[in-house]
Amino acid sequence: MSSYQSADPLTHDDWQHLAVTIDGSQGTLEFFINNEPAGRHNIPSVVLAPNPNDLLIGKNDSAEYFHGTMDDVRVYSRVLNRDEITSVFRYSSDSHLIAKYDFERYDTEEGKLFDEGPN
Repeated sequence: MSSYQSADPLTHDDWQHLAVTIDGSQGTLEFFINNEPAGRHNIPSVVLAPNPNDLLIGKNDSAEYFHGTMDDVRVYSRVLNRDEITSVFRYSSDSHLIAKYDFERYDTEEGKLFDEGPN
């Protein structure tokens, strides 16, 4: 498994919008923080396909976890272009949306977020 970081760090104690696009056919991964480009990486070409593994967000290869709050995590069926990312940043866009996680519950003993939605 590989880890990638944005060029700019997230700031503490502020709400921020983070968008990450992965274009497996082009071999690129891009970060956007508050609708601004924040780093681009070349990655091995991959085909993202449904699989039975858990989707882990906010955990790195060293088993270190993101220390903060996440809300409204979305997964789309294709790479969003810059205008679509702007639309999500400013409003909301459900076109090509395949999963949305609002994380309604946090288990303090396990240190895990849970989504109670239908996804």
